[in-house]
Amino acid sequence: MHISYKLLFLILFDISVVKCPVIQVAPNVRASGNVEDGSYGDVIHFECQSQDMQLNGKDEIYCTSEGKWSDLIPTCKGTFSLDVFIETTRNHDANKISFLNPIWILLG
Repeated sequence: MHISYKLLFLILFDISVVKCPVIQVAPNVRASGNVEDGSYGDVIHFECQSQDMQLNGKDEIYCTSEGKWSDLIPTCKGTFSLDVFIETTRNHDANKISFLNPIWILLG
């Protein structure tokens, strides 16, 4: 029979198990660890599903002795850049550049 040290400690010292709420993450967040049955001391690691996204929050949290997670569950946000292309024409009479309507292109 295999028994963990954590469980043995709890049995020997008659300490009730402190549980944290189930971790629920957005579809674009990957969580590893005991997300369904977290107890005191358990650590959950987070990362974004896509390399094009950035984690907004801590990359790991732990279950505290009060039965709460140490921080908020993070989310993933997309990263993008905004480039502006401006079409120009030359005014041949005055040799000046006139700007036409800008074209906005969202990249990423």
